[in-house]
Formats: sequence, structure tokens, C-alpha cells
Amino acid sequence: MRRILIGIFCCVAAGLSAQVGVPDWENHQVLHINREPARAAFFPYGEHVGDRRLCLDGSWKFRWTPMPEERIPDFYRTDYDDSRWVEFPVPANWEVNGYGTPIYVSAGYPFKINPPRVTSEPKAEYTTFKERNPVGQYRRTFTLPAGWEKTGQTFLRFEGVMSAFYVWINGQLAGYSQGSMEPSEFNITSCLNAGTNQIAVEVYRYSDGSYLEDQDFWRFGGIHRSIYVIHTPDIRIRDYVVRTLPDSVYRDFTIQIDPRLSVYRAESGKGYTLQAILTDTDGTSLAQLSCSAEEVLDLEHKASRMNEWFPQRGPRKMGRMTTVIKNPKQWTAETPSLYSLHLSLQDSTGRMPARRLSQCRSTGWADAGKWPADSFPWSQPP
Repeated sequence: MRRILIGIFCCVAAGLSAQVGVPDWENHQVLHINREPARAAFFPYGEHVGDRRLCLDGSWKFRWTPMPEERIPDFYRTDYDDSRWVEFPVPANWEVNGYGTPIYVSAGYPFKINPPRVTSEPKAEYTTFKERNPVGQYRRTFTLPAGWEKTGQTFLRFEGVMSAFYVWINGQLAGYSQGSMEPSEFNITSCLNAGTNQIAVEVYRYSDGSYLEDQDFWRFGGIHRSIYVIHTPDIRIRDYVVRTLPDSVYRDFTIQIDPRLSVYRAESGKGYTLQAILTDTDGTSLAQLSCSAEEVLDLEHKASRMNEWFPQRGPRKMGRMTTVIKNPKQWTAETPSLYSLHLSLQDSTGRMPARRLSQCRSTGWADAGKWPADSFPWSQPP
């Protein structure tokens, strides 16, 4: 047994040592660093929609290089002089703005196939022979709204970056992520200063994740979707799941809502209530549901709650908040009826530190017959 364990340890140690010196964007064991778990698409707000987010779209200082070796390694320093860099729009891709070559590939890859590497030397006639893995470096400053640095949590959200990127706040590495069409969020609370803050982003056109993109589309690089700074209280609605289930005749539907909450610092969720209000297209309230934030968080990890919601066998339980909606208007392409779902956290005094709004639809009968029993949650930013 001892010999077997030693052999396993040696294999693991050899595997780890082989990764030394490998960049994150060519390391299939690294998908992200300090990135928040994925969630549904929504923005929190307090008194009114948009009061807890700051958009960083606009003009950034920019520098482009065809190969990673030609980038400026320490460009993220707060004292770095970017006065000679060009102004570049965000969101935008590089190629249509004059940096690099747009490449269309129906099937296959624009770089030499040598997974997980994307910078192996290709044939001389390949565009990637000279543009091995272009890198775009971005810099700008932004002003943090007053009070955000004192309480709550602040997150940085990228809606889409092609293909991998690092981000620094005030010279501190905030995180890394790859996934060209996926949002990425980072908790930057500890990196922020009151007033002016500096952000730097380094984007790589290709990563080992590019091997998942063997399909017909134009290959572009850059920050191609919006960037936001989002502020939340120390207790927040981190995520939620909505499911609508029809009865046997597709007339009445059960709506199940599963919230996910997060707490920070000394917050425990005690005294907080999560409220859900479902309204129709006319704004008429169809259902009002609530549950205890403390029970959802279950910070004490009580066995009775764990066994109920996360059993050792079988699927987990759904529906922290559940009700039946009688004969709702069902969604079709011709009659796209959407219902609004308003989620809010309330403290013991009824004050709402965090709210969010989404829309959901229920699918039922269609001209061609009956659709599958499960309906689909539909959420979008307000």
C-alpha cells in the first residue's frame, strides 16, 4: 500500500510541476481566478432601477500587439504613463477598428492544433504565423459613487470578452476568466478607493477555451460587450431559479422560486425576509410569496434543512416559494405574454436593501400540439 501511495504522489507531483511556467490561457486546469459563480442575468437596485450600477462603456486607453511577448507586462501599475496610447471604444472588437485581421473559419481553427496550446508555430501562410495570439491592453479611471467604499460589496461584471482576460483594480490583480460569450463577475470590494479608481484589462484573442469554438463564425478579439460596476448590501440576492410546471391538462401552472443568498462580514440574515411578487402584463398582482432569509442561508447547516433540500439520494427539492397560478396566459410566438417577477429583501422594519426584477414566461399549447411539460425560466435585466 505504501508503494502505491508513493507512486500516486509522484505522478501527481510530476503533473503539477509540468504546469509550472504555463500561462493560464494555455492551461486547461485554469478556467478562472477569483471569479464569482455564474448566475441568472439581472441587476440589483435599491430605490430605483439603475441606482446601484455604474457602466464603464466608452473610451479607454488602448494598446494592441500581435504576440503576447510584445505586450507591456506591468502596464497595470497606477503610475504607468499611457498618454501615448490611442483612444479605443468599449464595447468593440479589434479587427473592425483596424487592429489585427478578421478571420472566418467554417470548421477548424485559425491556429496550429496542439491542445491546450494556441501559440505553437503554424504554417507560414497562416495569419496566426505573424498574429500568433494578439493581446489588447486597456486602461481607464472611474469615480466610485460616494459611500460605496464604506458599506456593502462591489462587483465588476464583464458581459463578454474574446477570449481570455486579466483585470487589475488600482494595481491589484482582481481576477482572470475565459469564456468568450459568458459573463464574468469579480468581487473588487477590497481593491477600491474612495473617489477615483484605475482599472486595467489585458485581453488575449485565443485561449485553450478556443478549442470549443470549432464552428462557422468570424473570429474577433476584444471586449465585445458592456462592463459594469455593481454595488450590493452585505446581504444580497446572489441568484435565483424560476420553474413553471403545468398540470395534466396544461391549464393551471405551479410556479417554483428558488433564491440563492450571500452574506458578508458579520451579516447573518437574521430578521430578513425574501418577498416575491408576480404580476401580469397589466401590472395586476397574481401572487405574493415570502420566506425567511435565515432559512435559505442555513449558516448553521442544520441537518433537518440539509436533508430536506439536499437529500443524499434523488434530486434536490425545488421551490422555496411555491404557488399555483390559475389559467395563466400562455406564451407563444404570436401572443408573447410575459409575467414580471419582483424579488426583494426586507429587514425587520420593512426596508428593502436589495431588489431585482425579472420576467418569466410559461409555455403550453402550440399550433402543432403540446410542448414538453417543463416551461423555461426567462430572465433579463430591467
